[in-house]
Amino acid sequence: MSKADDGKELVQALKQGIEALRAGRKPRVTRIRINPPPSYTGAQVARIRAEKLHQTQTAFALSLGVSRSAVRSREQRQRKPSGAVCRLIQLADTKPDVLKQLIEA
Repeated sequence: MSKADDGKELVQALKQGIEALRAGRKPRVTRIRINPPPSYTGAQVARIRAEKLHQTQTAFALSLGVSRSAVRSREQRQRKPSGAVCRLIQLADTKPDVLKQLIEA
């Protein structure tokens, strides 16, 4: 799907929403609970990188979109990763095949 198609789909959805509100229908609200990403110790990060993904620090850094020094600092407990990076580490820990599929595509 192209960006133009995405834009048309969004405009259509907005028009439908406006029509529904004008007709007196209440909008549907869906609430979900999103758990915060877990935090990982340096030893856990090193274990996930080496045992689950079988990657070097450099390859792991490329997979996460961070610098090699960030991975090294995290494994040596000098730096705490952001929430987004923790979520990616969680993905690497729980579903390494999914992360491998994403980075090899």
